[in-house]
Order: sequence, then C-alpha cells, then structure tokens
Amino acid sequence: MKGEDDMKKYMLLAFLCSALALTACSGQGGTTGTAGETETPESAETSGSIVGADGAGIRIRIEDPGVVCGEVTDAGMSTVTVRSEVDGEEYTFSKEDAEIHLEDGLVVGGSAEIVYSGVLDGTDTTNVEVLLVQDNQRKTITGTVVSEAMSTIQIETEDGRQLTFSKELAESDRAEGSEEGAKVTLEYTGEIFDGENTQFAFVWKISDAE
Repeated sequence: MKGEDDMKKYMLLAFLCSALALTACSGQGGTTGTAGETETPESAETSGSIVGADGAGIRIRIEDPGVVCGEVTDAGMSTVTVRSEVDGEEYTFSKEDAEIHLEDGLVVGGSAEIVYSGVLDGTDTTNVEVLLVQDNQRKTITGTVVSEAMSTIQIETEDGRQLTFSKELAESDRAEGSEEGAKVTLEYTGEIFDGENTQFAFVWKISDAE
C-alpha cells in the first residue's frame, strides 16, 4: 500500500509540474534516503537556466527549482511560513498542492526546505508554486573535481558516478580554488534522484576533503 501511495504522490507532482511548464511557454518530490534509492519524479527530468541569486534562494526561470530553507514559524491547513536561514526574512507559501515529506510533519520551531517553481519578488510568494516541502537535513558527498565553472561543479565519486551540482548558494571553505583532480566534500540538502539526478540537491558548502 505504501508503494501505491508514493506512486500516486509522484504522479500528482508530475502533473503539477507539467502544468507549470505549459504555462511558462518559454521552455521550462521524494523522501530523504540514500542516494540511488529514490525514484526520480518526472519533474526532475527537465532543466533550465539559473538567472542569478536573490534573497533566500535561487532566482529561477519558471521551470527550474528554487529553495528556501529555515525554521518553520507558522503551519496552517494550507500555508507554511519559514524564516530563511540565509536572509532572516519570513516567507509564507501555499502548500495545498505540494508534496510533503517530513518525518515528524510540519512543526512550528522545526526546520524545513521549501522547493518551488517560479520567481520570488522579495518576500512575495504570489508567483511561486511549491513543489516539495522536505526535511532540511544536511548531507555530504565527497568526490574528485572533474570540472568547475562559475555556477556549477562536477565531481566523480568513488563509485564512478559523475555528478554536476549548482553552486549558486554554496559558500567555499577551500584553501584555493578546486583544480581538476582535487578532492572536495559538498554539503547539501535535498535529494540525488536515481543516484545521478542532482536537480533537487542544493549545495550549501564546498570544502577540501580530508
């Protein structure tokens, strides 16, 4: 029964994201677990362009995910308010059509990560559609730098996977820039779907690996 319920949730999320893509015209989910064990929602198959950082999350085109992480300050029947750990501002989101994956549910004083589609206008969330509300649990992954650009970093893990992450929100704790072949540890929230899809994984810190 649990598998059937999860499938229904992912089908609902895929439908919502497809509707958003049609609305956008311009072109443009999951429980916390071990990388490679989480099924990819259809929404994670598309990609787009990050157009800069703004306030609590990534300023994005309509089809790309943005994120606000922080403390839950209010949780109603249809809304959730989060105080961003980035800028200290409070953001109130509608969660009526969102996938919610929180082990202990939405608890005032707890933490949550809001994954959304759309563009925040300051703290105004009118033009934002929440896709996922998930645990704001920090995880780490270590690998060798394959390539690094202004806004992305690609690493190869010990098991041979080559993963590319956005680093728009990441702080760097490295002695020097990561040259090809350097070993780094990424601290992130969210999920690496199917062990390879990093669209819903948000990197917050990049450090030299020990």
